[in-house]
Amino acid sequence: MFKALGGLGNISSMLGNLQHIGPRMQEVAGEMRQQRITAVAGQGAVEVTINGIGELQEVRVLEHARQHVHLEIWIIEATNTAGATAKQQYAEAISRVAEDLNLNVPGFDAILGSLTGGS
Repeated sequence: MFKALGGLGNISSMLGNLQHIGPRMQEVAGEMRQQRITAVAGQGAVEVTINGIGELQEVRVLEHARQHVHLEIWIIEATNTAGATAKQQYAEAISRVAEDLNLNVPGFDAILGSLTGGS
């Protein structure tokens, strides 16, 4: 029974660190907003660039592909690939913040996984 009470120090530390999570998350969001993630589809015919929070920054389509029957599919494919990468990078950044602040919350990795489409 008393062994369980030993974890109270960790809880106290976690609660103290919670005050830092807001500013740290804003910092992470700012950093992610500056990142650029590019994905291609259609053997390079389409290139999509998003930032680290998933905002579309640029779409490039090679001249010869502009009338291609698969153009829309390639744009969707490249956008989804870049978006999945951005989600994963954001989750990793959040995980690092939680680790830095000693926020060892049970199930936290599962929550991040569900947000990024992982398991």
